[in-house]
Amino acid sequence: MTTTMTTTMTATMTATMTATMAITTAIPGRRRISAVVRVARLLWGMLAVVLVMLGALGCDGPYQQFLDAIPTASVASDAPVQVFLGVDGLSAQAFSRAREQGAFAGYNTSELVTPFPGTSDYVWTRILRAGPMGGYEIQYFDADRNVVEGAGITGLAEHPLREGIAGVYPCYQRFDFLGDGEGWQFGSYLDPAAGLRTTLDAMFDTLAARGRTQSRLVAYLLNVDIVGHQGGPAQVVAMLVEIDRRIRAFQAGQGRPFKFTIFADHGNAHRESLLVDPRRILTDVGVASVDALTGSGLEALPIVHTRVNYVALHAARANAAEIAARTSRHAHVDLAVARLADDSNGVGRFGIWRQGRAFAFRRDTSGTITVEDPDAWTWLGVDLRPRHSPAGETGGTATLN
Repeated sequence: MTTTMTTTMTATMTATMTATMAITTAIPGRRRISAVVRVARLLWGMLAVVLVMLGALGCDGPYQQFLDAIPTASVASDAPVQVFLGVDGLSAQAFSRAREQGAFAGYNTSELVTPFPGTSDYVWTRILRAGPMGGYEIQYFDADRNVVEGAGITGLAEHPLREGIAGVYPCYQRFDFLGDGEGWQFGSYLDPAAGLRTTLDAMFDTLAARGRTQSRLVAYLLNVDIVGHQGGPAQVVAMLVEIDRRIRAFQAGQGRPFKFTIFADHGNAHRESLLVDPRRILTDVGVASVDALTGSGLEALPIVHTRVNYVALHAARANAAEIAARTSRHAHVDLAVARLADDSNGVGRFGIWRQGRAFAFRRDTSGTITVEDPDAWTWLGVDLRPRHSPAGETGGTATLN
């Protein structure tokens, strides 16, 4: 039995990284020229696809506006339109600082807990209930076939180029507004700050048009996430202040009330990162990094894709705990998580390893989590004593409903 990619499924082992991870590896000298030629040809082919796409789809924005302008039955002119604005990568820190500058005054606030792993595709899928994914990313391990699907640069770029981001994941099809034209992804990444104005122009045009016939709309903004990664908190705060100004100007210019609810998929630590390679980490701790599981020795298959805050490792279930313990001792790993053997009642048990030490908990089918030896979890910064059972005693368990 091998591990799978999700923490809610059987036999997971995920090493959480302190920083992003590199995808580059050394090319053997005798193959260097041929490998470089293949990469150059691939990139040239991808560039051609991009140019063709941009040329063929350049008129998408006006065409969408034309469709939105077709008269249809309208909702009552005084009925409010609820707009749910999904802001990718909106951190609590940046939002609070924007509010200190007067933005989003009058909004009620509530904290959102990011699901694990906190990556956009997975979290939007969870939030919008868009159905199951093959894995956390476009690249994932198919345990039944013992192969990695969507691997490498073609897996990362081919799907969005061929199908668009909405064609890759159904969650993005849930948004009434996704971007200004089919080429919006390229503009958002090339210059997210400069692209914000045209993106907001297109978004408010769409909201105004569709608000005539729909009382609930869901819109998406990518620019904040990219600025958060490339720039810093100050630039994100400035962008949020501008978004708030544009929302208020839009509301003031409409004949009916538009009420905005802002939500996000994940935040941003706004810290400098170090690129690390999970394959090197495995080698450093004496675990073979493989492209397919052979069932021989201590081996693991890493998914080298998102490279932001975690990496999924697939291994034989019998080896998962040992590999988790070893990787947790590496300088670039904060925590490692793996499924343990079920308890005597068949309830799933999981381990979290920190610097080689294991901390265990159980999760039953109702979702109740029972933490074993709760007094040992002080490093997490959570006081589990009020939930201690038996009360007032050391050891025992703590129950989280």
